[in-house]
Amino acid sequence: MSELTSSSHRALFGVRVLDVANETAAYTSRLLGDLGADVIRIEPPGGARTRDLPPFLADRSDGAAARQPGEDGNSAFDRFVNAGKRSMTLDLESSEGRRLFERLVITADIVVETWSQIDAARLGLDRDRLAELNSRLVHVSVTPFGRDRLRQPIDDDDLIVMAAGGLLNLGGYPDTMPVVAHGEQSANAASIFAAVGALVALLERETS
Repeated sequence: MSELTSSSHRALFGVRVLDVANETAAYTSRLLGDLGADVIRIEPPGGARTRDLPPFLADRSDGAAARQPGEDGNSAFDRFVNAGKRSMTLDLESSEGRRLFERLVITADIVVETWSQIDAARLGLDRDRLAELNSRLVHVSVTPFGRDRLRQPIDDDDLIVMAAGGLLNLGGYPDTMPVVAHGEQSANAASIFAAVGALVALLERETS
């Protein structure tokens, strides 16, 4: 690598990010990693849901036959949003898993998560607990309609979130109904805004 592209010369060199986000915000920490952060992806036992999301890579033996969903390394989406990250398996539903995660929080600069308020409270990893563990922690939470809303299956739907956020108005033609854009654009937009928010918070942390 050239001197300008080596990790020690990148903007977030020395910054540690813990990624416990689902597919809604997995791209957030990918962007932070691209800027030089050390990103540790926390997966549940059995692997994250992103491993089962299409599109799936073709079988390398003939370049045509697709592998079965769930096979390690088969999801192109998973490879894209998690490129450059390290990975660790932790069962946050267990006391031991939470204890190990809390030890990581103490060493981290940023945590990116997608928990509802109920999930965070159930795990004992709400905002107050994370701040207690690490007062300098930048806590990034990405949810469809805010953490204080009870999560329902429809809340995670890309079409619903695009409509609520106004992006759906950009698809289609004046004489037709709106058409959803391909590629889960609501999640991409949320991840970009979340990454920018994390950067602003890091700058603020250095002064306050």
